[in-house]
Amino acid sequence: MENSWLRIKAFISSLVVLLPLLGLGQTDLGLWTGISIEKELVKNFELGYTSMLRLNNNLTSYSRWLNELGFTYKVNKYYRVETSYRLTLKENSLLGHRISINQTVRYKIADFTLAYRLSFQSNFAKLEANDYNLRNKLDVEYRINKHYSPFFSGEVYYNINYKTHAFNNFRLAAGLEYNFNKHHRLKPSLIYNQEFNVAAPESEIIFSLGYKYSF
Repeated sequence: MENSWLRIKAFISSLVVLLPLLGLGQTDLGLWTGISIEKELVKNFELGYTSMLRLNNNLTSYSRWLNELGFTYKVNKYYRVETSYRLTLKENSLLGHRISINQTVRYKIADFTLAYRLSFQSNFAKLEANDYNLRNKLDVEYRINKHYSPFFSGEVYYNINYKTHAFNNFRLAAGLEYNFNKHHRLKPSLIYNQEFNVAAPESEIIFSLGYKYSF
């Protein structure tokens, strides 16, 4: 148990060191808080719902409130597919919509779990042009024990709009997943998001806290 706490402290210390390095320059601070509910309807087929509130402008302004409903099918222990719909209330009071199709490959090596996710997303909203993205995400998780699992992920966006075909965003995240038991899970993390290949690119450091209930 003592070794587990030492590993967790070392992981948190690494995040503290990385924070000022990521915060160089014009970087906004954001906060994401959310809850998720996951239910296995039949074997290998799950229904999930997520509600999340996001703040920006150094935690002082409402950014958006999103609600997402999705279905996941576990083809086998390595591969799963997912489709979801997201409804978003944006800061300008407009409603945004997103349809996603995801494919995820997972592989375990000892106490490590490697996962790669390819996601196609279609975003559309009234008075805004449709937006299409391919997102590639690589995730590495280390299981310290049945309760604690630190993780690190990297993700890059490829924009495929009518007039634009280019990589335009990357996201780095690190956090610690805490499992109270098989039903309740808490996931605090630190996220760095950076735009590029766009006019007036923005960067943001995000504190995220998510809670999941599975049954």
